[in-house]
Amino acid sequence: MLNKLFSPLLLILLIVVIALSACSPAQPGSPSSSLDGTQWNLIGFGSPDALTPPVENSHLTLDFADGQVSGSAGCNGYGASFTLEGDTISFSTEGFMTTLMFCEPAELMDQETKFLAWMQKAQTVEFAGTQLIIHTSEGDLTFDPAQPTALEGTNWLLSGLTEGDAVVSSATDENINIQFEGGQAAGSSGCNQFFAEYALDGEKLSLSIVGGTKIACEEEVALREATFLNALTQVVSYQIERSSLALLDAKGTVLMSFYAGK
Repeated sequence: MLNKLFSPLLLILLIVVIALSACSPAQPGSPSSSLDGTQWNLIGFGSPDALTPPVENSHLTLDFADGQVSGSAGCNGYGASFTLEGDTISFSTEGFMTTLMFCEPAELMDQETKFLAWMQKAQTVEFAGTQLIIHTSEGDLTFDPAQPTALEGTNWLLSGLTEGDAVVSSATDENINIQFEGGQAAGSSGCNQFFAEYALDGEKLSLSIVGGTKIACEEEVALREATFLNALTQVVSYQIERSSLALLDAKGTVLMSFYAGK
């Protein structure tokens, strides 16, 4: 009789245990089922309590999307496929595809080589609070979540204007910038200073030029200035990703792009 009662009771207990296990939250410190859609900035080589920070004014980034990883290694862009099984992570055995720019100082290139070599030797990932730690056979890489730069209160430096199907930069662009604050926009159009009013509604943005200085400029600079100011009047929306700003027209076409200055 006891044996006949024991089997059903054991089965019921087993079902309860399985059900409770299925409802239990993930263990603290374990990665989520997918890193897709997350963006990270490297804050240092090593564990959070013993970090060696990146070279001054360098930015090493890590973005996960659709089974691919990409970012900046401080000078060059890189990309690779990745797999995540539990907390075990690995990147493409073919290595990282990178752009081939040379950057100075030499410490920047040394850091890039180190970063990509460590990434290639990744073993596991861990969430420590809001931080992501990639454990490699060389040491740890610690990242903070990337936060988009605010439109207002940032000095936006022009990186290029759209010409045809491409965003094209010129030597004049390094002198073109814009700042947004409290409905008033101002900046340099390459030679002169300009002033504008703007209205925001979510990601909708409209600008109207209200004035500016009238210094005579070299012809090439003056043409670029006129193109920039005319494009500003066509803006109807904006997009920010990390520290990059794109201003778009009514068709959703990028008119110009900027990066956040210091």
